[in-house]
Amino acid sequence: MVGVPRFNARLAQAIEALGGVEYLILPSKGLESGHIAWRTRFPDLVRVIHRHDLGPLTMTSQSGPTAEPEQVLQGAGPWELEAGGEQADDDGSGGGMVRIVHTPGHTFGSLSVWYEGASVGPATGQVEAVGREAALFTGATLGVGKLKPGALDSNEGGALDPRLGRNAAGIPRHSASLRKLADPEVVPDWQWLLPAYGPRRRFESAEEMRREVLEVADKAATDHRGPLY
Repeated sequence: MVGVPRFNARLAQAIEALGGVEYLILPSKGLESGHIAWRTRFPDLVRVIHRHDLGPLTMTSQSGPTAEPEQVLQGAGPWELEAGGEQADDDGSGGGMVRIVHTPGHTFGSLSVWYEGASVGPATGQVEAVGREAALFTGATLGVGKLKPGALDSNEGGALDPRLGRNAAGIPRHSASLRKLADPEVVPDWQWLLPAYGPRRRFESAEEMRREVLEVADKAATDHRGPLY
């Protein structure tokens, strides 16, 4: 699980029916509210956060035996986790490698998460999946702009948004982080962009993804504002 959805029993039951949740990755401070409820429901859950985002605004502000994270990342990474076993099951569930990338910008400890085994369905309420394709969860590091009028899914459009309006670590760091997302030596190829805010986006090819991400990184680099927190 990347980020913290609002806890409710029905969602927890649905997740449990799929096999539960091993990791809860907190992509940045400000996106961690409610993590204790999930840790209480799934007592083996491993919560992951970067050291730079561990402070009084996140974990240590909360009381109780489950307030501290189980895994604190340090340094520049990347880090890899193996989720659900070494390989996916025959029915396409489970499995998949997770790579966590340090992408400072929104905060000093912001993280993006690449997952090779995503099954992403349409955003129309249908349950059919479109297939297993690599996805990148970007937290507040990179988003997608408004959709075309009448669009049901951002596959139909939506320019990339570097989300520079709330930035604690400075524009140069943020621009460098965006470049990481397009560097195949840091992040393997991915098709789906799944941000913390706004719509998602599917790229038709790795070339299209890299071109657009690098373009938005170049634009960010020309923004001379200082840290905006």
